Amino acid sequence: MIRYLNQEEKRRTRQLYESCFPEDDASFIDYYYQYKTRENRILVMEEEKESGKLQAMIHLNPYRFQVCKNAADVSYVVAVASDPSVRRQGKMAMVMKRALLDLAKEGQPFAFLIPANPRVYESSGFTFLPGEDYGDLRFMAREDTESLRAAELMPEPFGAAISLAPALPKDIPQMVTFAKACMDRQYDIFPLKDEFYFRRMMEELKSQSGGFLLLKNQGELLGMVSYGTDGIGGEIQEILIKPGTEKILMECLEAYFKGNPPEISDMKYMIRILSIGRLAELLRSREPFRLKVQVTDDLIEENNGSFDIRIGEQGGSVRRIARHEAERGMDIAGLARVLFERQRIFIREWV
Repeated sequence: MIRYLNQEEKRRTRQLYESCFPEDDASFIDYYYQYKTRENRILVMEEEKESGKLQAMIHLNPYRFQVCKNAADVSYVVAVASDPSVRRQGKMAMVMKRALLDLAKEGQPFAFLIPANPRVYESSGFTFLPGEDYGDLRFMAREDTESLRAAELMPEPFGAAISLAPALPKDIPQMVTFAKACMDRQYDIFPLKDEFYFRRMMEELKSQSGGFLLLKNQGELLGMVSYGTDGIGGEIQEILIKPGTEKILMECLEAYFKGNPPEISDMKYMIRILSIGRLAELLRSREPFRLKVQVTDDLIEENNGSFDIRIGEQGGSVRRIARHEAERGMDIAGLARVLFERQRIFIREWV
């Protein structure tokens, strides 16, 4: 039996979560089940016996995205897990299909995830998307450069002008404004970050012995870093930075962590189109293009057929056409690669 758990039942999944994700420590799992399960949905397959043993589960964590200046609800697919006793029986594929069909019926344009095994998700129509990997910042973190402490904006030691310090709840309104400005300037598709988002993230990062660090110049916010640690090393989850201050930030991080700053997380996301029509109407392109395509989707019937897709500066549209009018054919993953390769995408979420 496949069904969604009610709020009281969600804690039943913790044992399966802990057994399948041993890399997550207890404090993080405590956070997850205290906060994230308040708002997410958990779809499970369970035995139809009286015991109702959980055989497989998928968590659908809700996000609000900005997609080319439009707002849209998008689900982050996490905690995809099955009991060892039922693996390789096709049960997880059944749960995934149900989840994707439900999200498509709700009109969500796409779903995303970080794959443990990409092949598993490729069979469900997911494909890797072009995202932010911080290539330039990774290079700056490795290269040997002269100290910037003597720079005009950064008197010794860091001084009154430049500071890098942990964020406090009172900083959240400034963080919201700064994040929105950074995202709007650099990206087309990204999760919206309001006050609720940052308050929740502060709790999430605290559960990982981390937090937000704010780079300021006389009170002006120049950059923001979120990170978590495990007591030995750690990971930088996200960096938002005012152009031109990247090197100052990297130097400040080096000093803040006494020469051993956390590594920047390597986050490779996969994306899955849920509704061609909904996605097309949200997208925009600085260089208008048209695609007459025959699409095959093994899971979502509404995405099968021939389509005339047009994306321009003011938005997009899609209409069904006769099969002979299609100029090329591709599966739903191929269509995602074509449509998203023209977009600047930023996703750096852990859960």
